[in-house]
Amino acid sequence: MRLEKSGNEILKIKIGKAKVTLVLGNEEIKISPDTYTDFRLYAGKILSSDELHQIKNRDEIDKLLKSALVSVTKGHPTKKVLITKLEAKGANKIQIDKIIDILTKSGLIDDKQFVNDYLEYAKNKGYGQERIIQGLYEKGVPGYLIKTLDFKYEEELKRATLMLSSLEAKFKRYDYVQRRKRIYDSLMRLGYSSRIAIKVMEKIKKGDEKIEADALIRDYALAKRMNFGNNRQKTMNFLLSKGYRYKDIINIMEEDKIDEMD
Repeated sequence: MRLEKSGNEILKIKIGKAKVTLVLGNEEIKISPDTYTDFRLYAGKILSSDELHQIKNRDEIDKLLKSALVSVTKGHPTKKVLITKLEAKGANKIQIDKIIDILTKSGLIDDKQFVNDYLEYAKNKGYGQERIIQGLYEKGVPGYLIKTLDFKYEEELKRATLMLSSLEAKFKRYDYVQRRKRIYDSLMRLGYSSRIAIKVMEKIKKGDEKIEADALIRDYALAKRMNFGNNRQKTMNFLLSKGYRYKDIINIMEEDKIDEMD
């Protein structure tokens, strides 16, 4: 008993800017000012083993809480993501529950608000229902919150239609058939249903054949400069990968062959 008392007696307290150091009989403990205040510590106080354990645990929670606050400030994570981060730092269940409780009561983590914020972000990016739902699950949003979401067909169609002009500009060098296919694939990747993608494709413009032909000429010239040499198959594969039609590639190759013979 005497050894415990002499070992756990606070001989001196050194208060620094960021930490408070407790000088005990057989060790020094650095704790946060909050922990120091909570336990009303003073020189000469003899700490029981249980009190010493509580002080160390309270200070460990304080460290983990500060780390969690950094995560919240940087990325506003969901509760599930924050729990995973705390587990990675070695926090136990009691510590995690305490930190989550503190942050929840203070309003710093709120899965419902996270869903609202993510919906606004995703819709501004032009995402459709499937990609939004997938993103929410990946972010750790509970399934019961995701299942309450209502995606109206008219709103999804309007958002997908707004993406059409940028997609047409992106694929303008492709012929009409290829352009339709690539736009359809892009809308599916953005998370829209096939029903909406097909509806949007009705608005795709036919395009300018001269623009498509000029693009083929430029890419054919590029293929000739890419060390393909006279390998027609490599040139063909390169141009097919760009979305040009087989018959158009053959035509330009034949025209080039005739020009070389002249």
